[in-house]
Amino acid sequence: MGIGAASLAVLALARADLDAVVAFRPAQWAAVAYLAIFGGAAAFYLWIFALQHATPTSASSTVAVHPIGASLFAAVVIGEPLRFNLALGVAAVLAGIFIAARTPRPLSRQPTAS
Repeated sequence: MGIGAASLAVLALARADLDAVVAFRPAQWAAVAYLAIFGGAAAFYLWIFALQHATPTSASSTVAVHPIGASLFAAVVIGEPLRFNLALGVAAVLAGIFIAARTPRPLSRQPTAS
């Protein structure tokens, strides 16, 4: 992530296209800091922690929940509307997590006729 951020900074400097960044107010810088800390560093740390303490299936299921959490957070913080397509998406994600996380039943062996 650091290399990506540095590359984008170099590209912006090369294009002399920093007008928007220079105009940032404290609220925008707080958003950048929030994304860097919680959306980047903390998320990667928690992902590695989960991989060390849970099964890969359980840890990977958390990735599918991120859009749901972001949508609900946006609804609470900025009043993003909760519509039918969001409910349908939440149901699909939860169904996928349920299917991936359930323990498969062993197949019963039937004697074959010879």
